[in-house]
Amino acid sequence: MMRETRQREDRAIDAATDAAPDGVHSELVSLLGRSGSTVAMLDPFTARCLAAPVSSDFNKERTNLLLRRLRFVRGVNVLVDSDLQYNGSQPALQSALAGPCHQNWRKLRRPPASPSFDQALVDTLQLLGSPAAAAAAEVLAEISSAPPEPSWGPLLAATAKSLDDSQLAEALSDCGRRRLAEQLAVVLTRPASPRGVLLFGDAGCGADSLALAIGGALRKHNRIAAVVQVNGAQVGAGCVFPPERDGAFDQLLREASQLSDTLLVCRDLDVCLTNSSTSHALLAAALDNGLRLAATVHSSDGAGRIGGDLALARHLVAHRVDLPSFQQLEEVLQRYAATSSTPVAAAAIQTAIALSQDEPIANPAAAVGLLSAAIAEAEWRGAPHVGPDDVFAGRRDDYFEVDD
Repeated sequence: MMRETRQREDRAIDAATDAAPDGVHSELVSLLGRSGSTVAMLDPFTARCLAAPVSSDFNKERTNLLLRRLRFVRGVNVLVDSDLQYNGSQPALQSALAGPCHQNWRKLRRPPASPSFDQALVDTLQLLGSPAAAAAAEVLAEISSAPPEPSWGPLLAATAKSLDDSQLAEALSDCGRRRLAEQLAVVLTRPASPRGVLLFGDAGCGADSLALAIGGALRKHNRIAAVVQVNGAQVGAGCVFPPERDGAFDQLLREASQLSDTLLVCRDLDVCLTNSSTSHALLAAALDNGLRLAATVHSSDGAGRIGGDLALARHLVAHRVDLPSFQQLEEVLQRYAATSSTPVAAAAIQTAIALSQDEPIANPAAAVGLLSAAIAEAEWRGAPHVGPDDVFAGRRDDYFEVDD
């Protein structure tokens, strides 16, 4: 009987905790910090505000606040310093400060505040006539009017990352294939299939960068609200049997489909797809239900497997990422050189382009790798600039050659 009672109490605690947002919003914490106050969470049920400013009708300029979330009902109790005395004439404040005291805290005599720590804190500041109350109320209004952040499921929370607008704009700017990114972005706005994009090509061709640039193009034109990037290898990591990988992939698709107006960028999609028809059917169904997907594959074999299943392939626009033109490659290297603290000579860029033609990996990765090695060589020697000799010095000749 005691165990059942305890379990019911635990479920009530969990429900009360889940019903209210956790913590105090960082904007309120910053605002009160500028007023000389310190806000901190002591545990999931308790927030504390030190040195909160109050009106001149009190016996001191500041008081500490303790906000305690009730465990079995929705609400927050508020406590102030037990020595806080009100010298004004407002009946509501006189009544509120007549609550019981315990261990230097006085409980405000009023109904439990909102289950939101943010609302409870602002309401208390307003009740005490705090000089920071008006600004806190404005911040709370902005927080409340902002669109809610997407709620990620456990798999996305463990494997995915959200890209902000500056990262997406940089991805589009640095891509070197902006026009192509814009063209492929249009595919993801189609009302019917095919409305997913699958990119493939030689290792180093820039498919992953192009996938992010597609997200940047969509955000540039305000066609999506968010871009979430996930690595297919992380989705299937730890799965021993194919059904386990199918289950993890299904969970990824279900969690991603719950995010409204969001593009899922999946790197190495084929790694988390099994050879069974199960994972293919799951992906086809998710795309049919509106999932926006821009994906790359780890190998050309992976693209072939996906293309061989016509029921899945009809949902995707497959695009082979060709090698960049000389002009595109030069533009990519110039932007990369601009990030170097050591000046890069134009001759070094031309040398990297020329030598990249003999590299076993594709451009732009080959040329970028050569220029990156040259910059590291020059900076190590303390050279005043990066020249062609640095490109030659950093050239690789050890691509995993194994002697018989």
